[in-house]
Amino acid sequence: MRVVVALQIIMAGIQELEAHERRQAKDIAQRVFRDHELSRRDRDQLVRLAKKAGRGAVRRARPGGGKRH
Repeated sequence: MRVVVALQIIMAGIQELEAHERRQAKDIAQRVFRDHELSRRDRDQLVRLAKKAGRGAVRRARPGGGKRH
């Protein structure tokens, strides 16, 4: 269940990730849905990507946070 939540966070904040990170998240998601299991390495990467996407979403939600320098 937690994996699905992490994937939802990433998909909601996908514009916060760089192109290679989007591709990485897509590959992990495909492996999870195909194999129904997640390796420790993939889980760690998924959590890291979810944290980055979440931070970006929070930054944009704040007043004046839409501007990126």
